[in-house]
Amino acid sequence: MENILLEDFIIELSSLHHQLNGILFKNELKPVKIAVENNIRKHKKLTLGHFSPREGWIDGQMQITIWTLALNGDVNNIIGILVHEMVHQFNYQNGIKDVENNQRHNKKFRDTALNYGLLSIKKTIRGENTNSHGMGFVFTFPSEKLIEIINTKLVFNRETLKLKHIYGIYRDQKKYRTTKRDVYMCPECELIIFCDQNNKNVNILCLNCDKTLIHKI
Repeated sequence: MENILLEDFIIELSSLHHQLNGILFKNELKPVKIAVENNIRKHKKLTLGHFSPREGWIDGQMQITIWTLALNGDVNNIIGILVHEMVHQFNYQNGIKDVENNQRHNKKFRDTALNYGLLSIKKTIRGENTNSHGMGFVFTFPSEKLIEIINTKLVFNRETLKLKHIYGIYRDQKKYRTTKRDVYMCPECELIIFCDQNNKNVNILCLNCDKTLIHKI
């Protein structure tokens, strides 16, 4: 399994922010800092990304955070999350309130996401106005047009964006903070074994690779 440095991942995202700023937002967005943070450490149960206009940086820059739950190795998914946060940045810079106090993404977010970010929005359950989950238009993914831009106009290291985190691949999003199972992974083929936490000092061998599985969680 190829080692991908977190620093390289952040550099690629910073470059993509610059490129997408020109392609989608006509270079209206200001530079931002890019960060990666751990969902469990920050208790962000289902958060994939976050835009923050005020992170306390002395230079005044804003910040886009990618959370470990998003790191599933899917390149289009990562770029789609980045664009989602860029939509928030665009709205913030233009004085548009696109999220209600309960974090519900409203129609103003939807309109910018469709028209500028070229994002598709998962269909609502009860029509155009709301969702059964109460979060409005929060769930987005790259449209076919954005995927075409990703494949033909962006210059980036695709392998670096395949950075994976255990929370992004193997955890049930609704239960990953309370699970009582440990996860063991083969360092060669990424075979996953779940084991009850009551079983201590477990040694598991992958017969395909002749490697001892690594305790991940």
